[in-house]
Amino acid sequence: MDVIATHGNADFDGLASMVAARKLFPGARLVLPAGAQEAVRNFLSVHDLNLSKLKELDLAQITRLILVDTQEPSRIGTLTSCLENSTVEVVVFDHHIESDSLCAGRSKQSMVDSVGATTTLLIEQLQRRHLPVTPFEATVMALGLYEETGSFTFASTTSRDFEAGAFLVQAGADLNMVSDTLYTPLDPDAVALLNDFLEHSDVLY
Repeated sequence: MDVIATHGNADFDGLASMVAARKLFPGARLVLPAGAQEAVRNFLSVHDLNLSKLKELDLAQITRLILVDTQEPSRIGTLTSCLENSTVEVVVFDHHIESDSLCAGRSKQSMVDSVGATTTLLIEQLQRRHLPVTPFEATVMALGLYEETGSFTFASTTSRDFEAGAFLVQAGADLNMVSDTLYTPLDPDAVALLNDFLEHSDVLY
């Protein structure tokens, strides 16, 4: 059994990378091993991505573990038992360069490179293999790409991330949904605090 997982408290880059990885490993089960951020949970409450619950899986049946957006054993919950089993192939897709990683070297399929988002690495693989992407899949991947690069404004953003974004737009990604999902307005308490700061602020030259 193939299982695709990301780090605990998953963000959209992790979720998007999981969706992209399933295109490369058809039939793999998607698992969030240790929860997700609130925005991701809200998204999943509306959109069914056919995720599996960790408690529903027999870890002894896992023959290949595909980790995305992480290669740290401490961040994948009870799935660490797979890393301790030498018969389990471990594949890593990650944009965090970890020189002391014990995971990435377990498979020749692993891809670790310094780009703005792990989603970018997966999109490049999809392009190389000419695998089709539906508009909804493109939208989910765009959520990861836009969040992790700060809508392409973070210093870690590379030209490869822009090229990945162009591919997703061509595939029909709904950027209105991306904007609506990633937009997080201040809650009333935060607005009140901001107003308090502004009312009691001093301007110094």
